[in-house]
Amino acid sequence: MNGRELSFKKKLSSTDLTRNLEIPRSRARHLPAGNQTMRVLEQNGRPWHFKCSRRRGGRRYLTDQWRDFVRTVTPRKGDILRFYYSAADVFRLDPLAL
Repeated sequence: MNGRELSFKKKLSSTDLTRNLEIPRSRARHLPAGNQTMRVLEQNGRPWHFKCSRRRGGRRYLTDQWRDFVRTVTPRKGDILRFYYSAADVFRLDPLAL
């Protein structure tokens, strides 16, 4: 798949849209360790820098620019986002199912 590997996909909930994106535990791969920032590129090349936070119980969330992303791109509940790991710790975001 053009040198990319699916890291995770997520069907958006209303909580994902109003707070932070919860990353599915069982399917996520290539995520940064601890509370580090991951660089994500939209299909048009626009970069976003989401902090990949770890909370109690091992849950992982995307924070920081996540809310800005939601305000700008306007995804809706039920849309599916696919995050692909590329090279050099860069992730690519597939188009939304809008």
